[in-house]
Amino acid sequence: MRFAIMFFCYVLGIGLALNAFFSPCIQALLPLFKGLLTLIDGHFEVISAQVTTVGDAQVIDFEVRLAKSFWLGKHFIAVDPTGVAHASTTLVHLWQSLAVCLALILSWPEILMRKRLLALAYGLLGTLLVWCIDVPFVLLAALWQMIDAHYGIADFSILTDWQQILENGGRLILGLMIGCLAIFLA
Repeated sequence: MRFAIMFFCYVLGIGLALNAFFSPCIQALLPLFKGLLTLIDGHFEVISAQVTTVGDAQVIDFEVRLAKSFWLGKHFIAVDPTGVAHASTTLVHLWQSLAVCLALILSWPEILMRKRLLALAYGLLGTLLVWCIDVPFVLLAALWQMIDAHYGIADFSILTDWQQILENGGRLILGLMIGCLAIFLA
């Protein structure tokens, strides 16, 4: 019971602190996310990437355009130099996995301080690796959904399914898995 209360308090405190103070830190990761997005899918060219505020939420916003023309089924999709699309994901989504991972490590009972610090380092590294998968694929899913909606294509998309899994608790589960793995490795 004590573990559960500590875990809940840590998740709440870490989540609030991340959202209030650490949003500018993500700005440093934007070139990494931009490079990964273009590496994963060469159909898009990133014009700009920024952390901005939309309504009450802080978001990672990518402004993209098509880099090359291609066929999608029986539709030819041509490059329009004036055509620009925006794809974004909220920072709260990123903070979920990090907050759960750090809270699990900090609230884990009977672990020495040196091993806890090592586990925290592993947890931060693991979370960064998950973000390198999370952000580009979620942004690509949003871009492909726009294209599919425009052309009326109702095709199966693994990117859309991945986005749905992440948004419906998948990030929390990934945070728990990273935290458990970090504790095990430490």
